[in-house]
Amino acid sequence: MDPNAAADAAAVEAGADAAAAVPDIAPFIEPPSYDIDFETAAAAIGILPSLHPRPSHANIRALERDLFEKLETLQSTQSEEWGFRGLAEQPAEYALKSATPWVHSPNPGQHRQLGLAAGPTRDAEAIYAAEKAAYQAQATVTRAIIAALNNAVPKAFRRGTNAAGAAIVGSAAYRSNQDPRDILRSLRATYGIPSPAERNANEAMFAAPWNTSEPIEAYFDRIEDCYVAAIIASPPYTMEQMMIRAITSIQLTGLYSQALIEWNQIPTANQTWDRLKTHFTAAYIAREQSGTGTTGNNGYHIAANAIAHDDTMANLETTLAHELSNLHVANNAQHQSTLASIAELRNALAAAQQQLALLATATPPAVVPVHSHAAPPPAPANHTPWTTQYRRGRGNGRRMGRNNYSAPPPIGAASAIAGIPPPNYTPTNRRSVPNPNKWYNNHNYCYSCGYDVPIWHTSATCNDRKPHHQEGCTRANVGAYKAAGHYVSDRNVHKTIMPSNPSPGQA
Repeated sequence: MDPNAAADAAAVEAGADAAAAVPDIAPFIEPPSYDIDFETAAAAIGILPSLHPRPSHANIRALERDLFEKLETLQSTQSEEWGFRGLAEQPAEYALKSATPWVHSPNPGQHRQLGLAAGPTRDAEAIYAAEKAAYQAQATVTRAIIAALNNAVPKAFRRGTNAAGAAIVGSAAYRSNQDPRDILRSLRATYGIPSPAERNANEAMFAAPWNTSEPIEAYFDRIEDCYVAAIIASPPYTMEQMMIRAITSIQLTGLYSQALIEWNQIPTANQTWDRLKTHFTAAYIAREQSGTGTTGNNGYHIAANAIAHDDTMANLETTLAHELSNLHVANNAQHQSTLASIAELRNALAAAQQQLALLATATPPAVVPVHSHAAPPPAPANHTPWTTQYRRGRGNGRRMGRNNYSAPPPIGAASAIAGIPPPNYTPTNRRSVPNPNKWYNNHNYCYSCGYDVPIWHTSATCNDRKPHHQEGCTRANVGAYKAAGHYVSDRNVHKTIMPSNPSPGQA
């Protein structure tokens, strides 16, 4: 074998072994590129919400929110987190998101600085290339924003702006050299002022406490949106007002005592809105991710106690609701029982009145004379027989009562007592007119109990029957029974008016 060939083969084999011995190297990840072409920017922004038929506060805010969220997806040299959002958002509103204000990238000019030595020339070349790339990316995104706004804003409402930001009447299209922030500010000032109802709704939403069923990030976003709406419709809220509102809402939950203590320990100068969101979002996430066994290690054991307390309160509320339902049921049963007892008492009273009526119509017992050989003493001049007393209400008959009295002698007759003049009026019946109102709201009739009886009570169901009771007697045929000689009950026959607002016990 040729010695040279053998040496070459050995070298190739050694190189292969060395390559096999080298470990795999992770693929190189290129840093993010800030070069953005128009197609990429236009695809990211897409179609914005339309302001048709005319711009208003509501649809302008919808357009802005949609545009700002889409601009966050485009990488920017100024903010890795918020992208190009600051290119279109007003500075005061962008400050709610980023502690670093947005600054437009300046135009670096046509070329780098000339006439420098070799070293400074290389430095100036690198600086110029970076500034040119940032400026070109900004100009490209601006073109895409302007194109989307020209599609979203109806032609009749497009207005350009001058150098001072004032609207130029008569401009029919937005130009790519206009600042998107000036365009949106002009739309707000001209068409985006909230109505009184929208102002009230915004104030109510700003004052509404945090519902812990929603993420704390959503709550922060809500009050930030209210803050922006108040900027559009002056007077605006101050940053201090918004921070106090957020802290108050968090305190009202009773779930973040430890986080509030830590927040109060931060120097006032460092208590910014951005730090407030970061601090309490971390506390919220810690509480969501921790259980009862790990919350103490994270410093949020109070929150875990609140979770158990929430469960206890839920169980207590369930128990109270159950007991309250039982009380309602028991009260209804007691009410029905009371009504039934009242009905029974009325029936017993009616039966007693019927017995009294029967006694009143019965023949009084005969007076047995006393056997004596002596003649009875003469009766007084004003003596009234016992039977007459009985009829006039002096006995136990049905006429006993204060409205029952003896009829006076005829007018002009001599008085039985000397010195009392005869009456000079015609006697009348002083009894009150019978009450025509029925108690029970039905047309039932009972042979033994009469015309005003409960809904269940008829001749067939009567539980207080006379000895000669007839089950077949009804309101429809009671006249026939009376004509046939039956002693039917006329009790409450005069009651013909139904109750106007009967209760359940008056059925």
